[in-house]
Amino acid sequence: NNVKKPRKAEAQRRLGIPEGKVVHLFFGLIRPYKGLDVLLQALAQTDDAHMVVVAGECYGSWEPYQSTIGALGLGDRVMVHNEFIEDQLVPVYLGAADHVVLPYKAASQSGVTALALHHDVPVIASDVGDLASTVVPELTGRLVPAGDATRLAEAMTRPWTAQPNDVQAAFKEVKKRLSWPQFATQMTTQGPSEE
Repeated sequence: NNVKKPRKAEAQRRLGIPEGKVVHLFFGLIRPYKGLDVLLQALAQTDDAHMVVVAGECYGSWEPYQSTIGALGLGDRVMVHNEFIEDQLVPVYLGAADHVVLPYKAASQSGVTALALHHDVPVIASDVGDLASTVVPELTGRLVPAGDATRLAEAMTRPWTAQPNDVQAAFKEVKKRLSWPQFATQMTTQGPSEE
């Protein structure tokens, strides 16, 4: 997928995201172990500048998430695209995001981390499985304890203070370490469609 990620303002405009929002992207198939419920609880602990974009197909019922959104009063702060995301739209979602959030409760390989890395988008992930392998703390992402909405909210709202060139160097380094062939295999065998 060599589609270039659009600039943030353009990507957000295309998705209808209001200006000036901090966008937390939850991307890929929605399954219980992926912790979307934890992300919603974390969002409720942040101010109105923060919103979550959910982009991916829900396996099982969407209803529990919808009632959580309602109960927490997050209706206008959660944008839901509960459907398979076509390849050409992937860079738009990643382009609109300040970071990708992977609040997984259980270990899992994640094609989403590979996508985020590919597009230089930092990841806030649970410290489970191999999610940590692509995270250089405060440069390519942050790790939080699984299932801890308060710590997740803190990680989502704390400013990123690293120098841009340090961040770029870290992304480059991780990509090199993962090596392109391995990265490509992960992208093709575990793209968002199957992961």
